Amino acid sequence: MQYSLQKIFGPAGRAYGFRVALAAVVASLLSACAFVAQPDHVDEPGSASEAGVAIPEFEAAALDFQHRFDDTNSFPFLGAAVIDVDGSQNGSEIFLGGGAGQPDALFRFENGVFRDISSEAGLSQIAKTGATYSVLSLDLDRDGDVDLLVTRDDGLFLLTNTKGVFTSQEIPLELEAHTIPLQVAATDLNGDGWADLYVSTFVAPSHFRTATYNDPTHGRKNLLLLNRGRNKFRDITDASGIAVRQNTFLSAFVDLNGDRRADLVVAENTGRVRIFKNMGGLKFAEQPAPTGYGFWMGLGVADIDGDGDMDLFLSNAGNSVPAFAIKGDLREDQPQDLRWGLLRNDGDFNFVSITDTAGLAGMEFAWGATFEDFNLDGLPDLSVAENYIKWYVHKYSKAPGRFLLQAPGGRFVPSGELAGVENYYYGQSPLTGDFNNDGAPDLIYVNMDGPARAFLSKPADRPGNYLKVAFADTVANLGAKVTVKTADGESQTREFIAGLGFLTDQSPELIFGLGDATRIVSVDIVWPSGKRKTLRNVKINSRVSAD
Repeated sequence: MQYSLQKIFGPAGRAYGFRVALAAVVASLLSACAFVAQPDHVDEPGSASEAGVAIPEFEAAALDFQHRFDDTNSFPFLGAAVIDVDGSQNGSEIFLGGGAGQPDALFRFENGVFRDISSEAGLSQIAKTGATYSVLSLDLDRDGDVDLLVTRDDGLFLLTNTKGVFTSQEIPLELEAHTIPLQVAATDLNGDGWADLYVSTFVAPSHFRTATYNDPTHGRKNLLLLNRGRNKFRDITDASGIAVRQNTFLSAFVDLNGDRRADLVVAENTGRVRIFKNMGGLKFAEQPAPTGYGFWMGLGVADIDGDGDMDLFLSNAGNSVPAFAIKGDLREDQPQDLRWGLLRNDGDFNFVSITDTAGLAGMEFAWGATFEDFNLDGLPDLSVAENYIKWYVHKYSKAPGRFLLQAPGGRFVPSGELAGVENYYYGQSPLTGDFNNDGAPDLIYVNMDGPARAFLSKPADRPGNYLKVAFADTVANLGAKVTVKTADGESQTREFIAGLGFLTDQSPELIFGLGDATRIVSVDIVWPSGKRKTLRNVKINSRVSAD
């Protein structure tokens, strides 16, 4: 079997010479013996129920979209989002980005099927050449319709929604040579009602070299853009204190200390997870890094321990690729960290890794991830997309993606096979939402160079009670926190955040699993502006509007 280092690792693969070649050969031999890329934690019948976890069941639904990846001059990624195109506030549409030369697509779930509405939404008429890498759904022009912000090989584009039909315009960016915008995070830093943007950038595909940590000419400068109104932006990166020059897969604005200000989490491709505290006045201060040096990619945010603050999950290269093969130019004083990271927020920007105790050690190469309470027991569960399209072994032996249900005590139990949601493709990110409107979250896997796959919850098997809190996808709602309290003394908190998963945007409808609770005491909503709203006498198994 012959290996091309350039094919596996990019144009500069030959620089790794003997080390990478040896790694590929070893991986090939181990794969032949069925030891590489096989899950360390397989589903064991009875293990979930023995841990006190109810297993939801899903059935596959047709979603006729096949992503095409052109390996010549693009990355394999595709943006995707659950959006609300028609103002119904139920997030029933799915946007899926096309590869280079492939049109973007839009599907609506109605009458039990996902129907392609790309043409009637105007997407088929939008000329594009570059691959669509990421997408953010938000009412950016403040006209009441949800728009789309997409990154492509050739720039950042605003797809303006006018009564369900999209038109495209480019948002000018001043980027360094050989740089692409890969992902965009949004918040309102100065409270003027317009979306400010943090643009995560990446070296262009033709210049990318893997495992390059310390070459400043290879890293790219991210941008913080202040919206001056009507989506005209001013670069305030240098003055803000956010000095990030490294290829970055994903960033997100999250209130990490409860002061109603949007802090920033940055997932560097070859670096550490970096966290910046919002000091007010458009200023940020970097906090201690909570991880070592790795390939940080996807981001999930949830209050996993019920203390009211936001905890973080970040995906990484895991154990699929030999560690020495991707050490690259790391120095001895830079600890290599390839494991997934589950970071418990203990307050005051003190994050503690609980990856091992949560049962997430020894996992595989992963991309996007999202928290959702799939079995409605009141504990956030975790779904993770896996497999690396450039890693030769994964062409023959893929991981199934991870569907992990949280058991009492905080341990996550692999349950994908039992739930019926395995995904043996090049998974990029999960998307979640209640498409069949039965109160339980459904799951969609966005796959690179392959089919999108939809899994709908079986209504008869919904194991717990629920409450759905629907947000309009507006700038004013970004960062709003919802706390649901039930009569049994339980309390859950979630934050409305744009751009979680991996180059994706999740549903604007938050689903709270309530388990056996039969009465909701209160639903408290607090916005970054200080506005508060408390709902009482809310019915179990219902849907309420946050606005």
